[in-house]
Order: sequence, then structure tokens, then C-alpha cells
Amino acid sequence: MDMASNGNGRSRPQRQAILILGMHRSGASALAGVVRSLGAAAPKTLLMPDASDPSGYWESAPLARAHDELLAAAGSRWNDWRQLNPEWFHSSAAQHFKERIRDILFDEYGDAPLFVIKDPRFCRFVPFMSAILGEMNIGTVAFLMLRKPVEAALSLERGERIALPNGLLLWLRHTLVAERHSRHMPRYFLTYEVLLMDWRRHLDRAAEKVGIVWPGRSSSSAAGTEQLPWLDWRQDRSDCKTLEENPDVPPFVSDTYRILRSMAAGGESRQLFDQVDVARTKFDGGCEVFGPMVPREEALEQIRALDKALTEARLKNQSLSEELEQIYKSRWWRMTKPLRAINLPFRRKQGNPAPTRRK
Repeated sequence: MDMASNGNGRSRPQRQAILILGMHRSGASALAGVVRSLGAAAPKTLLMPDASDPSGYWESAPLARAHDELLAAAGSRWNDWRQLNPEWFHSSAAQHFKERIRDILFDEYGDAPLFVIKDPRFCRFVPFMSAILGEMNIGTVAFLMLRKPVEAALSLERGERIALPNGLLLWLRHTLVAERHSRHMPRYFLTYEVLLMDWRRHLDRAAEKVGIVWPGRSSSSAAGTEQLPWLDWRQDRSDCKTLEENPDVPPFVSDTYRILRSMAAGGESRQLFDQVDVARTKFDGGCEVFGPMVPREEALEQIRALDKALTEARLKNQSLSEELEQIYKSRWWRMTKPLRAINLPFRRKQGNPAPTRRK
């Protein structure tokens, strides 16, 4: 079964926000659409659908703009896989954004008792968002959306021209920090597959798990949402091999995905927390080493070009070594050995270096 942690048992504020936590192109929009159909209020000013998501994003346009500007002020952007500086959130600039986001939430959701907030950007600063909601006396629950990393990365590559390796790093960043910083909330994991196959059962189970009641859940509303159009839209699936077979997915990424799938399928445990914490720590350590090298997307292209050039050079050098090896094994090389021995003292006298390979 695809579910996660229990709540802490304390009484919660009357109003509640459902935080949809999912990487870009993970199916979070589909999940937000289903949640809205079950009675959770959507934002007043929605982002318009486009070719990347024709069924709609179910995101607040002013909130998305504020999040983009927040990331820019923190020295980042939406497609940056590096870690945000936690110290920035104690700055005066962060305080300005806290007040701005609070005003947007008031304006977008009014006094709705249950509403849904979905924007992949705030996966990277969940504590900041939950603190704002806490100051507004709004409780939070989290639905974590999991999709195969290569599927999400391929969708980004097709829609946003983001190279597959960078898309996989984005998947790691969003997924790992969202998992870590939602542990204190009542939460529920869903995979893209179960959302498509059995969304009603899992959304009912999610509501029970996190302690909410769907305002629009009834037999009539269920019939009206049985064939939600966005649940039939499955781009990029046919392009994907399994994680084990796909050479473009590093083992570190597939291992992380399997850990999170284990949380979704069998519940959370200290052992799984430890495993995902190790993965996140390793990833953060790698970002500290390599992050400064790639401040722009263009730099990644240069690095890939350099990697390709080095690979070609190694192959060329290997070919040359094989040719030399054939020469050394040849009958001609063995027959001319006495001549090379006679010539060696003369070469040294002339200042030429002695041969370092076989005689």
C-alpha cells in the first residue's frame, strides 16, 4: 500500500492546507486536480494550461511568481539542483518574502477551511512555507508524489530542454528535501502509477491517514470524477526502460527511488529514514564539491562536451596503444632488436632520451 506516517495526535487548527510535494513533471498537477475535485479549494488565480501541462497546473500564478523571485533572491532558480543556503532564510530579504507570501495566501484562498497548495518550487523550502502557514494558524498535511526519476527527467528534457542528467539531479534535490522536511507533518505517499490506477481508494486512505475529510466526497461526486481527463495523460512512459536497465540513470538515483518506494509501500521506519538520510548527505556533499562549477545550464553543456572529448581521447589513446602492442609483438620488431641495441649508445651520446618501452 502507498502510505506514510501517522500524525502526532495533537488537535489541529480549524483550517488546513494540503501541501502537494512533488518534483516538476512528477504528476503533482494531476494529484492537485484530483484533490480539488474532492472539495479542497484551489487558488483564485490559476496558472494557465500550456503545452507542457494541457490539463492545468492547479498552481497560484502570483504565488509561483513570488517563489521564483524568492529563489532568485537566495541565489538560485527553479531548475537549480544545488542546496539552498539555510542561513538566507534568517535574512531581512526572507522576512520580506514571508510577509508577501502570507498576503498572497490570504488573497488566493480567503477563509477556505481546506485548500490545496501546489508548486514544485517550495519542495526546496518546506520549513519556510510551513512556518508561514503556522503563523496564520493553518494546519498542514503533506501528500508526497513519487514518479520514476527517468520519466520526470525525460518530460523536462522534452518540455523544457533540460538535459537528462540535470533533470535527474533536480529529481534528487526536490524529492530528498521534501521528504526530510515533511516528516513532522501528517503525510501520505502516492506514486504516479497508483494515482492513475486507483486514485479513489488512495485518496480516501490518504484523508483517513492525515486526518482530513473531503468536503466533496460522495457517491455522486465520485461518479463525476471517475474519468478525470488528466489521469489518462501519460507522456514519456513508453520511452522509459526500468531503472535497472536504463544506462542513463546512475545507481545512486535508482537506489534513492527504491528507498522512497519502500516508504510508500510498507510504511516508514527508522531504518528507511537512516538510508534516505545517508543518500541526502552524500548528495549534499557532492553538490558542495561540484555545485560551484555549474552556475548556469550552459556550464553543464560544456562539462558534457568536455566529458565527450575526454572519452574520445581515451578511445584514441587506447587504439594507439593497441597498434603499438601489435608492433612490439611483430616478427619485424624481434628481428631488428640487434640493430636497436647497436644504435642505443649513439642515441645517448647525441643527447636523445633512451627508449622507455621494450627493446
